[in-house]
Amino acid sequence: LGMVAVLVIAGGEAKGGAGAGAGAGGSGSQGGGWTSHRRRFALPLAMTEPMLLNQGENSKSKKLAASMNDERIVLRNAHSQEQISIEDKSHPPKGPGRAVLPDRAIVALFPVGTQLANGLRHLSTCSILAEKSGRELLVDPSKSICAAFFARFLPSCFRQVNHDDLSEQCSLQHEESAYDFLSQDVRTNWHPIVEGSCNISKLESNRTAISSIYAIKPLGMRDSEYIRAKIEFYGKLKWVGDMKEKARGYIENMRATLEAGKVIGVHIRYTDNLHDENKKKAGLNTQLKDFLKILGHTVQRYKKDNKVVPLLVCSDNINVQGLVKKFLPHVYFPPMISRGRYLQALFEMLLLGSCDLIIGSTSSTFSYEAAFINGGTDIMLCHEGVWQTWHIGSV
Repeated sequence: LGMVAVLVIAGGEAKGGAGAGAGAGGSGSQGGGWTSHRRRFALPLAMTEPMLLNQGENSKSKKLAASMNDERIVLRNAHSQEQISIEDKSHPPKGPGRAVLPDRAIVALFPVGTQLANGLRHLSTCSILAEKSGRELLVDPSKSICAAFFARFLPSCFRQVNHDDLSEQCSLQHEESAYDFLSQDVRTNWHPIVEGSCNISKLESNRTAISSIYAIKPLGMRDSEYIRAKIEFYGKLKWVGDMKEKARGYIENMRATLEAGKVIGVHIRYTDNLHDENKKKAGLNTQLKDFLKILGHTVQRYKKDNKVVPLLVCSDNINVQGLVKKFLPHVYFPPMISRGRYLQALFEMLLLGSCDLIIGSTSSTFSYEAAFINGGTDIMLCHEGVWQTWHIGSV
Protein backbone atom coordinates (compact mmCIF):
# COMPACT_ATOMS: atom_id res chain seq x y z
CA LEU A 1 0.00 0.00 0.00
CA GLY A 2 2.96 2.32 0.27
CA MET A 3 4.40 4.43 3.03
CA VAL A 4 1.34 6.26 4.30
CA ALA A 5 -0.81 3.14 4.29
CA VAL A 6 1.45 0.95 6.40
CA LEU A 7 2.67 3.42 9.00
CA VAL A 8 0.24 3.67 11.89
CA ILE A 9 1.85 4.42 15.24
CA ALA A 10 0.26 2.88 18.30
CA GLY A 11 1.73 2.81 21.78
CA GLY A 12 5.01 4.23 20.51
CA GLU A 13 5.68 1.44 18.02
CA ALA A 14 5.39 1.32 14.25
CA LYS A 15 2.97 -1.30 13.05
CA GLY A 16 3.93 -2.44 9.58
CA GLY A 17 2.29 -4.64 7.00
CA ALA A 18 -1.03 -4.80 5.21
CA GLY A 19 -3.06 -5.09 8.40
CA ALA A 20 -1.37 -2.22 10.20
CA GLY A 21 -4.31 0.18 10.08
CA ALA A 22 -6.83 -2.39 11.26
CA GLY A 23 -4.48 -3.41 14.04
CA ALA A 24 -4.37 0.17 15.27
CA GLY A 25 -8.10 0.61 15.17
CA GLY A 26 -9.31 -0.12 11.64
CA SER A 27 -12.62 1.06 10.21
CA GLY A 28 -12.94 3.70 12.88
CA SER A 29 -13.35 1.35 15.86
CA GLN A 30 -10.36 3.15 17.32
CA GLY A 31 -9.55 6.64 16.10
CA GLY A 32 -6.83 6.85 13.52
CA GLY A 33 -7.76 3.64 11.77
CA TRP A 34 -7.97 3.72 8.01
CA THR A 35 -10.00 2.14 5.27
CA SER A 36 -8.04 1.31 2.12
CA HIS A 37 -9.74 1.86 -1.23
CA ARG A 38 -7.72 -0.52 -3.39
CA ARG A 39 -9.66 -0.18 -6.62
CA ARG A 40 -7.95 2.20 -9.06
CA PHE A 41 -10.88 4.21 -10.31
CA ALA A 42 -11.36 5.12 -13.95
CA LEU A 43 -11.48 8.81 -14.87
CA PRO A 44 -15.15 9.86 -15.14
CA LEU A 45 -15.79 10.67 -18.80
CA ALA A 46 -19.49 11.42 -18.43
CA MET A 47 -21.65 12.53 -15.52
CA THR A 48 -25.30 11.70 -15.03
CA GLU A 49 -26.09 15.36 -14.29
CA PRO A 50 -25.29 18.38 -16.47
CA MET A 51 -22.14 20.17 -15.31
CA LEU A 52 -22.62 23.34 -13.32
CA LEU A 53 -20.04 25.65 -14.86
CA ASN A 54 -20.85 28.72 -12.78
CA GLN A 55 -22.87 29.58 -9.73
CA GLY A 56 -25.42 31.64 -11.65
CA GLU A 57 -27.06 28.89 -13.69
CA ASN A 58 -30.02 28.25 -11.41
CA SER A 59 -31.97 29.98 -8.67
CA LYS A 60 -30.52 27.88 -5.84
CA SER A 61 -26.98 28.73 -6.91
CA LYS A 62 -27.85 32.43 -7.07
CA LYS A 63 -29.33 32.27 -3.58
CA LEU A 64 -26.24 30.50 -2.26
CA ALA A 65 -23.90 33.02 -3.88
CA ALA A 66 -25.87 35.89 -2.33
CA SER A 67 -25.74 34.41 1.16
CA MET A 68 -22.00 33.74 0.80
CA ASN A 69 -21.50 37.38 -0.11
CA ASP A 70 -23.29 38.36 3.11
CA GLU A 71 -20.86 36.23 5.15
CA ARG A 72 -17.93 37.84 3.36
CA ILE A 73 -19.17 41.36 4.13
CA VAL A 74 -19.65 40.55 7.83
CA LEU A 75 -16.13 39.17 8.21
CA ARG A 76 -14.54 41.99 6.23
CA ASN A 77 -16.27 44.68 8.25
CA ALA A 78 -15.38 43.00 11.54
CA HIS A 79 -11.67 42.64 10.83
CA SER A 80 -10.70 45.16 8.17
CA GLN A 81 -8.12 46.93 10.32
CA GLU A 82 -6.48 43.72 11.51
CA GLN A 83 -6.35 42.28 7.99
CA ILE A 84 -4.51 45.28 6.63
CA SER A 85 -1.82 45.01 9.28
CA ILE A 86 -1.25 41.24 9.43
CA GLU A 87 1.53 41.13 6.88
CA ASP A 88 3.01 44.57 7.45
CA LYS A 89 6.65 43.50 7.75
CA SER A 90 7.75 46.98 8.83
CA HIS A 91 5.79 46.73 12.09
CA PRO A 92 6.54 43.37 13.73
CA PRO A 93 4.60 42.54 16.90
CA LYS A 94 6.10 43.72 20.15
CA GLY A 95 7.13 40.83 22.36
CA PRO A 96 6.61 40.69 26.12
CA GLY A 97 9.18 42.25 28.43
CA ARG A 98 11.97 40.40 30.21
CA ALA A 99 10.44 37.76 32.45
CA VAL A 100 11.33 34.76 34.58
CA LEU A 101 9.86 31.65 33.00
CA PRO A 102 7.89 29.08 35.02
CA ASP A 103 9.90 26.35 36.76
CA ARG A 104 8.35 23.66 34.56
CA ALA A 105 7.53 24.55 30.98
CA ILE A 106 7.58 23.29 27.41
CA VAL A 107 8.19 25.98 24.83
CA ALA A 108 6.88 25.49 21.31
CA LEU A 109 9.72 27.06 19.35
CA PHE A 110 8.54 27.40 15.76
CA PRO A 111 11.22 26.32 13.25
CA VAL A 112 12.58 28.93 10.86
CA GLY A 113 10.16 29.51 7.98
CA THR A 114 7.18 27.79 9.61
CA GLN A 115 3.85 28.65 7.99
CA LEU A 116 0.31 28.52 9.39
CA ALA A 117 -0.56 24.81 9.30
CA ASN A 118 2.93 23.67 10.37
CA GLY A 119 2.78 26.14 13.24
CA LEU A 120 -0.60 24.86 14.40
CA ARG A 121 0.63 21.26 14.13
CA HIS A 122 3.68 22.02 16.27
CA LEU A 123 1.61 24.04 18.73
CA SER A 124 -0.88 21.20 19.24
CA THR A 125 1.95 18.68 19.70
CA CYS A 126 3.67 20.78 22.37
CA SER A 127 0.34 21.48 24.09
CA ILE A 128 -0.31 17.76 24.50
CA LEU A 129 3.27 17.08 25.67
CA ALA A 130 3.01 19.92 28.19
CA GLU A 131 -0.33 18.73 29.58
CA LYS A 132 0.82 15.13 29.94
CA SER A 133 4.05 16.17 31.69
CA GLY A 134 2.43 18.70 34.02
CA ARG A 135 4.19 21.69 32.48
CA GLU A 136 3.04 25.08 31.29
CA LEU A 137 2.89 25.67 27.54
CA LEU A 138 4.83 28.68 26.26
CA VAL A 139 5.26 29.74 22.64
CA ASP A 140 7.96 31.48 20.64
CA PRO A 141 6.70 31.97 17.05
CA SER A 142 9.29 34.65 16.22
CA LYS A 143 11.10 32.56 13.57
CA SER A 144 7.86 31.68 11.80
CA ILE A 145 6.88 33.30 8.51
CA CYS A 146 3.49 34.05 10.08
CA ALA A 147 4.80 35.26 13.45
CA ALA A 148 2.76 38.47 13.19
CA PHE A 149 -0.41 36.47 12.59
CA PHE A 150 0.07 34.30 15.66
CA ALA A 151 0.97 37.32 17.78
CA ARG A 152 -2.17 39.24 16.75
CA PHE A 153 -4.84 36.57 16.44
CA LEU A 154 -4.16 33.94 19.08
CA PRO A 155 -3.01 36.05 22.06
CA SER A 156 -5.50 34.61 24.55
CA CYS A 157 -4.73 30.98 23.77
CA PHE A 158 -1.13 30.76 24.90
CA ARG A 159 1.62 32.74 26.58
CA GLN A 160 4.29 34.01 24.23
CA VAL A 161 7.88 34.38 25.39
CA ASN A 162 10.67 36.67 24.32
CA HIS A 163 13.33 34.83 22.32
CA ASP A 164 16.14 36.28 24.46
CA ASP A 165 14.46 35.03 27.65
CA LEU A 166 14.04 31.65 26.00
CA SER A 167 17.68 31.26 25.01
CA GLU A 168 18.90 32.22 28.49
CA GLN A 169 16.52 30.09 30.57
CA CYS A 170 15.62 27.03 28.48
CA SER A 171 17.32 23.90 27.25
CA LEU A 172 16.75 23.60 23.49
CA GLN A 173 16.14 20.08 22.26
CA HIS A 174 15.97 19.43 18.55
CA GLU A 175 13.80 16.60 17.30
CA GLU A 176 16.78 14.22 16.99
CA SER A 177 17.30 14.28 20.77
CA ALA A 178 13.80 15.12 22.03
CA TYR A 179 12.01 12.24 20.31
CA ASP A 180 12.51 8.58 21.08
CA PHE A 181 10.94 7.43 17.85
CA LEU A 182 10.27 8.80 14.36
CA SER A 183 8.74 6.17 12.09
CA GLN A 184 10.33 7.59 8.93
CA ASP A 185 13.24 9.83 8.04
CA VAL A 186 11.83 11.61 5.00
CA ARG A 187 12.34 15.16 6.36
CA THR A 188 8.78 16.19 5.63
CA ASN A 189 5.34 15.52 7.09
CA TRP A 190 3.97 12.20 5.88
CA HIS A 191 1.39 10.94 8.39
CA PRO A 192 -1.99 12.65 8.95
CA ILE A 193 -2.19 11.78 12.65
CA VAL A 194 1.15 11.21 14.36
CA GLU A 195 4.72 10.69 13.17
CA GLY A 196 6.61 9.72 16.31
CA SER A 197 6.69 9.50 20.09
CA CYS A 198 8.47 11.19 22.97
CA ASN A 199 9.29 9.84 26.43
CA ILE A 200 8.51 13.04 28.31
CA SER A 201 10.13 11.76 31.51
CA LYS A 202 13.51 11.89 29.74
CA LEU A 203 13.40 15.52 28.65
CA GLU A 204 16.69 17.05 29.71
CA SER A 205 15.38 20.12 31.50
CA ASN A 206 12.30 21.27 33.40
CA ARG A 207 12.29 24.18 30.96
CA THR A 208 12.52 22.59 27.54
CA ALA A 209 12.12 24.26 24.16
CA ILE A 210 11.24 21.96 21.26
CA SER A 211 11.57 22.90 17.59
CA SER A 212 10.06 20.50 15.07
CA ILE A 213 7.66 20.07 12.14
CA TYR A 214 6.38 16.66 13.26
CA ALA A 215 3.26 15.53 15.10
CA ILE A 216 4.51 13.72 18.20
CA LYS A 217 2.63 11.99 21.01
CA PRO A 218 3.77 10.98 24.52
CA LEU A 219 5.20 7.47 24.59
CA GLY A 220 2.45 4.93 25.31
CA MET A 221 -0.44 7.21 24.34
CA ARG A 222 -3.01 5.52 22.10
CA ASP A 223 -3.82 7.07 18.73
CA SER A 224 -7.47 7.51 19.69
CA GLU A 225 -6.49 9.37 22.87
CA TYR A 226 -4.09 11.56 20.89
CA ILE A 227 -6.80 12.43 18.36
CA ARG A 228 -9.27 13.38 21.09
CA ALA A 229 -6.62 15.49 22.83
CA LYS A 230 -5.81 17.28 19.59
CA ILE A 231 -9.46 17.99 18.77
CA GLU A 232 -9.89 19.29 22.33
CA PHE A 233 -6.84 21.55 21.88
CA TYR A 234 -8.33 23.12 18.76
CA GLY A 235 -11.68 23.45 20.50
CA LYS A 236 -10.11 25.72 23.12
CA LEU A 237 -8.54 28.15 20.65
CA LYS A 238 -10.25 31.53 20.44
CA TRP A 239 -10.41 32.40 16.77
CA VAL A 240 -10.85 36.01 15.73
CA GLY A 241 -14.42 37.09 14.96
CA ASP A 242 -16.02 33.71 15.70
CA MET A 243 -14.49 32.34 12.51
CA LYS A 244 -15.21 28.74 13.50
CA GLU A 245 -18.92 29.46 13.85
CA LYS A 246 -18.89 31.45 10.59
CA ALA A 247 -17.32 28.49 8.77
CA ARG A 248 -19.85 26.03 10.18
CA GLY A 249 -22.70 28.35 9.25
CA TYR A 250 -21.33 28.69 5.73
CA ILE A 251 -21.35 24.92 5.19
CA GLU A 252 -24.78 24.52 6.79
CA ASN A 253 -26.07 27.18 4.40
CA MET A 254 -24.66 25.20 1.47
CA ARG A 255 -26.55 22.11 2.63
CA ALA A 256 -29.81 24.02 3.07
CA THR A 257 -29.64 26.11 -0.09
CA LEU A 258 -28.58 23.27 -2.39
CA GLU A 259 -30.74 20.70 -0.55
CA ALA A 260 -27.61 18.60 -0.10
CA GLY A 261 -27.23 16.01 2.64
CA LYS A 262 -23.43 16.01 2.43
CA VAL A 263 -20.77 18.57 1.52
CA ILE A 264 -17.34 17.28 0.51
CA GLY A 265 -14.33 19.48 1.22
CA VAL A 266 -11.41 19.19 -1.20
CA HIS A 267 -7.87 20.48 -0.72
CA ILE A 268 -5.56 20.20 -3.73
CA ARG A 269 -2.05 21.45 -3.06
CA TYR A 270 -0.42 21.86 -6.44
CA THR A 271 2.39 24.43 -6.43
CA ASP A 272 5.41 24.44 -4.09
CA ASN A 273 5.02 20.78 -3.09
CA LEU A 274 5.74 19.70 -6.66
CA HIS A 275 9.26 21.11 -6.30
CA ASP A 276 9.96 19.77 -2.79
CA GLU A 277 12.75 17.23 -3.21
CA ASN A 278 11.87 15.37 0.00
CA LYS A 279 8.25 14.93 -1.05
CA LYS A 280 9.24 13.93 -4.57
CA LYS A 281 11.80 11.39 -3.35
CA ALA A 282 9.27 9.78 -0.98
CA GLY A 283 6.50 9.81 -3.62
CA LEU A 284 4.18 11.85 -1.41
CA ASN A 285 2.67 14.25 -3.95
CA THR A 286 -0.90 13.42 -5.00
CA GLN A 287 -1.32 13.52 -8.76
CA LEU A 288 -4.15 15.56 -10.27
CA LYS A 289 -5.46 12.52 -12.17
CA ASP A 290 -5.85 10.71 -8.84
CA PHE A 291 -7.89 13.61 -7.45
CA LEU A 292 -10.21 13.60 -10.47
CA LYS A 293 -10.71 9.84 -10.22
CA ILE A 294 -11.61 9.79 -6.54
CA LEU A 295 -13.80 12.90 -6.78
CA GLY A 296 -15.83 11.38 -9.61
CA HIS A 297 -16.22 8.11 -7.73
CA THR A 298 -17.13 9.79 -4.43
CA VAL A 299 -19.76 12.01 -6.05
CA GLN A 300 -21.38 8.96 -7.66
CA ARG A 301 -21.29 7.02 -4.38
CA TYR A 302 -22.85 9.86 -2.36
CA LYS A 303 -25.52 10.47 -5.00
CA LYS A 304 -27.21 7.23 -4.01
CA ASP A 305 -28.58 9.07 -0.98
CA ASN A 306 -28.19 12.72 -2.03
CA LYS A 307 -29.62 14.45 -5.09
CA VAL A 308 -26.81 17.03 -5.07
CA VAL A 309 -23.25 16.47 -3.84
CA PRO A 310 -21.47 19.84 -3.69
CA LEU A 311 -17.67 20.00 -3.67
CA LEU A 312 -15.97 22.88 -1.84
CA VAL A 313 -12.55 23.06 -3.51
CA CYS A 314 -9.62 24.85 -1.83
CA SER A 315 -6.42 25.02 -3.86
CA ASP A 316 -3.30 27.13 -4.22
CA ASN A 317 -3.51 26.72 -8.00
CA ILE A 318 -6.28 28.58 -9.85
CA ASN A 319 -5.80 26.43 -12.97
CA VAL A 320 -6.50 23.32 -10.92
CA GLN A 321 -9.72 24.87 -9.63
CA GLY A 322 -10.87 25.50 -13.20
CA LEU A 323 -10.04 21.97 -14.28
CA VAL A 324 -12.01 20.41 -11.42
CA LYS A 325 -15.00 22.59 -12.29
CA LYS A 326 -14.74 21.49 -15.93
CA PHE A 327 -14.89 17.78 -15.07
CA LEU A 328 -17.33 17.73 -12.15
CA PRO A 329 -20.74 19.25 -11.31
CA HIS A 330 -21.61 21.44 -8.33
CA VAL A 331 -18.10 22.73 -7.67
CA TYR A 332 -17.75 25.76 -5.38
CA PHE A 333 -14.82 27.76 -4.08
CA PRO A 334 -14.39 29.52 -0.72
CA PRO A 335 -15.12 33.26 -0.67
CA MET A 336 -12.28 35.71 -0.18
CA ILE A 337 -12.96 37.12 3.28
CA SER A 338 -9.57 38.65 4.04
CA ARG A 339 -6.70 40.51 2.43
CA GLY A 340 -4.46 38.90 5.03
CA ARG A 341 -2.93 35.73 3.62
CA TYR A 342 -3.04 33.72 6.83
CA LEU A 343 -6.47 34.83 7.98
CA GLN A 344 -7.86 33.67 4.64
CA ALA A 345 -5.97 30.38 4.94
CA LEU A 346 -7.31 29.84 8.45
CA PHE A 347 -10.89 30.42 7.27
CA GLU A 348 -10.44 27.87 4.48
CA MET A 349 -9.06 25.30 6.94
CA LEU A 350 -12.11 25.86 9.15
CA LEU A 351 -14.39 25.46 6.12
CA LEU A 352 -12.78 22.13 5.22
CA GLY A 353 -13.10 21.00 8.83
CA SER A 354 -16.83 21.81 8.74
CA CYS A 355 -17.49 19.51 5.78
CA ASP A 356 -18.69 15.91 6.08
CA LEU A 357 -15.54 14.52 4.45
CA ILE A 358 -12.18 15.95 3.39
CA ILE A 359 -10.39 14.71 0.28
CA GLY A 360 -6.94 16.09 0.92
CA SER A 361 -3.35 16.26 -0.26
CA THR A 362 -0.86 13.79 1.17
CA SER A 363 2.07 15.40 3.00
CA SER A 364 0.21 18.69 3.39
CA THR A 365 -0.31 19.86 6.96
CA PHE A 366 -3.02 22.18 5.63
CA SER A 367 -5.09 19.07 4.82
CA TYR A 368 -4.01 17.20 7.94
CA GLU A 369 -4.78 19.93 10.46
CA ALA A 370 -8.08 20.80 8.76
CA ALA A 371 -9.27 17.32 9.77
CA PHE A 372 -8.83 18.24 13.47
CA ILE A 373 -9.54 21.95 13.55
CA ASN A 374 -13.34 22.04 13.73
CA GLY A 375 -14.44 19.06 15.80
CA GLY A 376 -12.92 16.20 13.79
CA THR A 377 -13.56 15.20 10.17
CA ASP A 378 -12.71 12.00 8.31
CA ILE A 379 -10.08 12.55 5.63
CA MET A 380 -9.19 10.63 2.47
CA LEU A 381 -5.56 10.66 1.32
CA CYS A 382 -3.74 9.02 -1.58
CA HIS A 383 -0.37 7.34 -1.90
CA GLU A 384 0.78 5.80 -5.17
CA GLY A 385 -2.75 5.76 -6.57
CA VAL A 386 -4.35 4.08 -3.54
CA TRP A 387 -6.80 6.10 -1.41
CA GLN A 388 -7.34 5.55 2.31
CA THR A 389 -9.91 7.04 4.66
CA TRP A 390 -8.56 8.08 8.05
CA HIS A 391 -11.37 7.96 10.61
CA ILE A 392 -10.79 11.08 12.68
CA GLY A 393 -14.38 12.31 12.91
CA SER A 394 -15.66 9.04 14.40
CA VAL A 395 -13.41 8.95 17.49
